[in-house]
Amino acid sequence: LNRERNLDVRLPYYILSKFLTLALFSAVQCALFVGVGNAILEIRGMFLEYWFFMFVTAASGTSLGLLISSIVVDAKTAANFVPLVLIPQLIFGGALIKYEEMNRNLDMIYTFERWFSTHPEAAAAHTRDDSQLKVPFISYFVATHYTYEALIVAQAKFNPLASRQDQLQRQIDALVEKQDRTEADGRRLEDLKDTLALLSGMESDSLKSVEKRLQRVDKVIAGGVLDADGLRSRTGGVAAERIFTNQKVADLVSKAETEQSDYRRVDEQGRPRPLNVFFSPEKHYPLATFPGISRQHKIGIHTSVYVFNTATLAGASLALLVLLYGILRRQLRPRGM
Repeated sequence: LNRERNLDVRLPYYILSKFLTLALFSAVQCALFVGVGNAILEIRGMFLEYWFFMFVTAASGTSLGLLISSIVVDAKTAANFVPLVLIPQLIFGGALIKYEEMNRNLDMIYTFERWFSTHPEAAAAHTRDDSQLKVPFISYFVATHYTYEALIVAQAKFNPLASRQDQLQRQIDALVEKQDRTEADGRRLEDLKDTLALLSGMESDSLKSVEKRLQRVDKVIAGGVLDADGLRSRTGGVAAERIFTNQKVADLVSKAETEQSDYRRVDEQGRPRPLNVFFSPEKHYPLATFPGISRQHKIGIHTSVYVFNTATLAGASLALLVLLYGILRRQLRPRGM
């Protein structure tokens, strides 16, 4: 730091150079790790999604590492901080220990919630059920919690099979809701339905043949005409669902979607009260409530888990860098000032 100060390098540039250099090495490391890991685990078509979330997590870890290095006085002390940082990431990330198996909030907090609720008995039932679905409070401060959740949802929603099924279903829904459908729209709707049916049961004699059929599906999604013979499956071969879909992961996300959309969970005015369930693709965070003519209106953040978790990790990195700037500026301040 003293050498850089003698060269008249501004502190923000110094921090940015350190961060970008380490982030570049992290990007290469993440690419190598994901490439080798996905090849061994046979995870196909998900390289960019895995690499992106791992890189964002690595960037937040880089910020935390720079912050720790600015606080400690020697390398030995910094090494002692490593277990203190890594162990919570492993325990509270949600992968090693399921959240429903962790200890819940203290009974005292639960008692206060009952005291301040309008209908204690009804609130008790909802609180007991909802507490099993919520993420433990301490996990909100753990980076791996956001990464693990985003990767699980991405694996279920963005794999080569599910992403094409979602695209086809969205186009089908748009045409079904269209009021003045033309004859061309009708033919297009039938092509989309047939493509979705053929895609869901797609089988072939090899992985390469399945990938060729997926490319033909892409042409239909882009607006092309369906070639049913080119998509028809060959029985007894390799199933596309078995290649690209992890059933356990899909079940986790489906369960979270079901819990989040439970119609029995309502607020005081009888409106649906969405709950942020772990692995739910959508996140809802109320910000404020204001009175209306007939009922109260609520405003808040409604976004996908990918956007919210990425923004959280990026915001944490930025906050750590700002804190690092404050610490270094204080350390480099001339004595007596």
